[in-house]
This record gives sequence, C-alpha cells and structure tokens, in this order.
Amino acid sequence: VNYSQQATQGDGSYTVHDASFLKLSTLSATYQMNQAAVERLGLARIGLKSATIGLIARNVFTLSHYSSWDPEAAVNLSTRVNSDAGGYPPTRNITAEISVTF
Repeated sequence: VNYSQQATQGDGSYTVHDASFLKLSTLSATYQMNQAAVERLGLARIGLKSATIGLIARNVFTLSHYSSWDPEAAVNLSTRVNSDAGGYPPTRNITAEISVTF
C-alpha cells in the first residue's frame, strides 16, 4: 500500500493519530434575584419584582495532543474517509442573558 492509497482510503497506521481529548463543550451559570434581593439593591422602587442573569459559554476548551484544530474529525461522506483536512476550528462564543419581571 503506498502513501497515496493510505491518504485517500485511510488504510494503514500511517494516517491514524491519537485523537484522545478532554473537552468542555458547554458551560452555563444563572443567578436569580428574588424579591428580597431586589429590595436590598433598591431596584424595587422602579417596579422590578425579580431578575435573572446568566451566561452560556460554548466550546470553552479542548485538551488534546492532536495535531489539528479539533480531534472530533468530520467524515467525508463522498469518499467515506475520516478526515478533518480543510475544516474550520469550532468557534468559542459567550452569550449573556438578562430577564426581568416588573
């Protein structure tokens, strides 16, 4: 089996990499202020009854010795080869949430 066949067909150990990893995919935290907390902060005078504040983080981190962007490689369905060549790394994003009740 030559290199060309191994690269396109995935045969042999030449194209196999250690893709073990530890990943924190999603992390969320919320804090809900009840009526007593709202009154303590002086927000009841504007008519606020309760509030919820939250953060959601996605693709927080990936720990791996894998040589490419992401050890969760994609499968090319047309060739049925496991390959992550040409893909983009997963984006990290953080979303904030504020919900209030008057």
